[in-house]
Amino acid sequence: MKIAVCDDTAADRQLTSNYILRYADRFMLDFKIEEFATGTELLRAYQKAAYQIVFLDILMDGLSGVETAYKIRETGCDCILIFTTTSPDFRAEGFDVGAVHYLLKPLTYEGVENALNRCKRIFVESEKQFSIVTNRQTVRVRFKDVLYLEVYGKCTLIHTFNGVIKTYTPLFKVASLLQSGPFLMCHRCYVVNMSYVSGILEDCFELDTKEKIPIRRKGRQAIKDEYCQYFLNSVRGHEDE
Repeated sequence: MKIAVCDDTAADRQLTSNYILRYADRFMLDFKIEEFATGTELLRAYQKAAYQIVFLDILMDGLSGVETAYKIRETGCDCILIFTTTSPDFRAEGFDVGAVHYLLKPLTYEGVENALNRCKRIFVESEKQFSIVTNRQTVRVRFKDVLYLEVYGKCTLIHTFNGVIKTYTPLFKVASLLQSGPFLMCHRCYVVNMSYVSGILEDCFELDTKEKIPIRRKGRQAIKDEYCQYFLNSVRGHEDE
């Protein structure tokens, strides 16, 4: 696993890396760490290499950690971002870029361990998969790649970031394979991944992709409430960690 540590203070970079290596030794993990003194250096490296986890100082000369994080997200990278900071006042910005943890300086090993433990849970969730038959072949699809499911004639269309998968497996059977994920059957012909909902309109969910997924009329408020509860739980998860 490749981890980037970006901090404009050399001593803090070294301390963060030492704590990460201590964690790796304790749990017998294979981590490769690369250090960067500026957000610009990190972004240059991103053109050549991918990092699963990025420890990112918020208050840096030049590009701030938040600005660097936005540019990372613009590349389409879904790496795990962990902010290090002397101030807890940037939580809103961090939530916008999907930061999963904050470490207040001066860093402690216990804080880094808690952050990396959370990363383990996220990796487990992100690698959840299900199998489906399409074109007489069985393919595996990651939960996180699915935007929504749609009934189309006698088929079920699985809309993913990598294209549309067409299967003759009924919608309710495909949905049953996704019960442990953030999926909501919002219409008799649609199941939406709540992770990618950006807003609720009168009769539909709007996704990050700007697509609109209808919400059935009967029980509409209950469906909206279920999504709102999911959203609140997600926010609380960020705060608690």
